Amino acid sequence: MPPCKELSTDLKDTIIRHFEKGNSYSNVSTTFGVPRSIVQRVVACWKALRSNVNVPQKGWPRKLQGHAAAKVGIMAKVSPAATRETIREDLAAVGVCVSKSIVMQALNNIGLAVHCPRQVPLKSRGHLMARIKFAWAHIDDFLAQWDGVLASDETEIELFGHNTKKTMWGKMGEAFKP
Repeated sequence: MPPCKELSTDLKDTIIRHFEKGNSYSNVSTTFGVPRSIVQRVVACWKALRSNVNVPQKGWPRKLQGHAAAKVGIMAKVSPAATRETIREDLAAVGVCVSKSIVMQALNNIGLAVHCPRQVPLKSRGHLMARIKFAWAHIDDFLAQWDGVLASDETEIELFGHNTKKTMWGKMGEAFKP
């Protein structure tokens, strides 16, 4: 067997000729010193395409090269709120064309996953003390001064757009650090 990964077209042709003569996969593999699985692959390609040339891969490239995968990790760590689409567009500007699923795979290989940051309630001890301080500061105000103030129960209502959760890239089990 040749030292490179690809078999020469002459060797593929002779493997196909011997198989068409009626020799089994194991006889052909021992004759040419090629593993049986490779003989099966060559014959299967011949049966499907009637050709022994290598067909280029369809679709997007499957993997990122080392520098591009490192760039994906750096982008996600610098701006954890970046989406897969923005990371893909940044890579396309550099000249690396990948799909969003490849970006997701690269981030998962690095150890980053999408998670929602914890929602901290607004009523912490500091907020409570600030409210009490404000109330004591304005206890003697006239009622007429409060006529122009709109009271709120702190309910956020978004009239236009989506009221969605924000997702961030981060290590699993790690709290969000602003």
